[in-house]
Amino acid sequence: MDGQLKEGLVESREAVELQPNRSSYDTLAMALALSGQGKEALQIETEHVMIDGDVTDNSQRATLGMVYYAVGRNQDAYRQWEMARNSSEVPAQKLATELEAKYPSSTAP
Repeated sequence: MDGQLKEGLVESREAVELQPNRSSYDTLAMALALSGQGKEALQIETEHVMIDGDVTDNSQRATLGMVYYAVGRNQDAYRQWEMARNSSEVPAQKLATELEAKYPSSTAP
């Protein structure tokens, strides 16, 4: 999110190789979505993060919102960000608020 997308992608892919868990895959999906690779990000979220079509925590919900935004599913993105913002998890609230501010509904993915 700090603009170092190339480095973030490399580090996220390395994290998945070292520790292939939901958290690592979720981080990779966020890096991909932020770098405009929404289709790959959605595939990763679907195959490695989501359980029965949903995510398990609110930080993942914020990432899923960014992934949806990257593939043009803006309404789904804002719904995910709203749920993360309304959660009791402060990091998820902050991330969702930051993403909503950076990617307002009037801009294209």
